[in-house]
Amino acid sequence: VTVQPGAAMSGIWTLREAQEGHSAQQWPPFYDPFLSSVSLAVNFEGSFSDQSANAYTVTANGGASISSATSAIGTRSGLFVSSSSQYASVSGGLIDGLNPLIFGTSNFCLEAWVYPTSYTRSSQSVSDVNFDYFFISNSNGGLHITNSHNARFGAAAFFNNQSTTVSLSGANNAVPVNAWTHIAYAREGSTGRLFVNGVQVATTTDSTNYSSAHSLVGGRGFAADTRYFNGYLDGVRITKGAARYTSSFTPPRVLATK
Repeated sequence: VTVQPGAAMSGIWTLREAQEGHSAQQWPPFYDPFLSSVSLAVNFEGSFSDQSANAYTVTANGGASISSATSAIGTRSGLFVSSSSQYASVSGGLIDGLNPLIFGTSNFCLEAWVYPTSYTRSSQSVSDVNFDYFFISNSNGGLHITNSHNARFGAAAFFNNQSTTVSLSGANNAVPVNAWTHIAYAREGSTGRLFVNGVQVATTTDSTNYSSAHSLVGGRGFAADTRYFNGYLDGVRITKGAARYTSSFTPPRVLATK
């Protein structure tokens, strides 16, 4: 028997099946030590629903859809077509008197598998991130792929409204088209780390008090609506209260949910 990452395993297994399940992150049942801190988890397995315990409403806009053409986790992913201005909005509210989508000064982690199908070089300056391709964002900033005219074009980055841009011009944080890349930004204390495919590629000082709760997935920048992500997304996860990643790691092929 051959187990593919993201496939379901159940029933009684032989030792060999258990070994294959373990290497595919399917056995023992995937354990996430930060599960209780997950604010949002969207795996696009049939819908745009939030699979975290918060069960937030995730609304597809502009015709954003579920696709079985390719995936990083499971069998489906979210498809976003930039020419149709497609994105998904998250309606977040209070959970036990708090809003899990407002980070404040706490630790947090933003992550997703991205599969851009295209992006074009812009003549915008490197500081004009409103023209970059954001895929997890709110009015405080977010994860994006740079769209600048210099060497940082097509690179993973994180930006906030206090101009904390975490990006390097080297090959380690390049995001190719037509391929899956895992991108994560994790803040621990006042240290922010950017990871590409589980490898730390940049670090910064980040003491920002993140006060916005309105989140967007797979779409436009936080201050301008002119640059939409074009391609597929999978395994979108927001964790509040835990940095989750502080050193190199194996990108998750299973998204533990409630």
